[in-house]
Amino acid sequence: MTQVVDRPVDRQSGQGGPYPWWVILLVGILIGGAALYGVMQLFDGRLDSRQLVEDWIAAIEAQDLDALVPLYAEDVEWYDQALGDEFSGHHGVRRGWGIFDLLGFQVLDLQAVSMDESGAVVRWTLAGSSSPFTGQPWETTGVSVLTIVDGLISQEIVYYDSRDVQ
Repeated sequence: MTQVVDRPVDRQSGQGGPYPWWVILLVGILIGGAALYGVMQLFDGRLDSRQLVEDWIAAIEAQDLDALVPLYAEDVEWYDQALGDEFSGHHGVRRGWGIFDLLGFQVLDLQAVSMDESGAVVRWTLAGSSSPFTGQPWETTGVSVLTIVDGLISQEIVYYDSRDVQ
């Protein structure tokens, strides 16, 4: 039977003690790695939400409904508070954002102003050269409040002044 003898460490040579220096280093690396993994898991939802919102912004800027729609949950609820419209599902998202296709818009500004793992508030400014209601150029600033569940947008509420696009 091997007996471990606790010897004092010689500071110059590093010899002695119950464990070799490399065992202590290895244990430190393992503990540090486990701690880092735990921190990464803690922030994983936030990082996923940030990427989702960045992808959402990119799809809006590109006016790419095919890239935008998959960012929403199948049972998403989409509300346009200015027009009083409510849509649900992917078809509803296409209808909701489709109003801006009708208006022929361009994105002047689009940025997340608040974000965490459960949602985001995104401020945007859109403009068009001709309103289908008046034929006049239009510009409006509004916000989209996004609720995020399981990595997808489960609800969007859009706020802006509808008089700006008439």
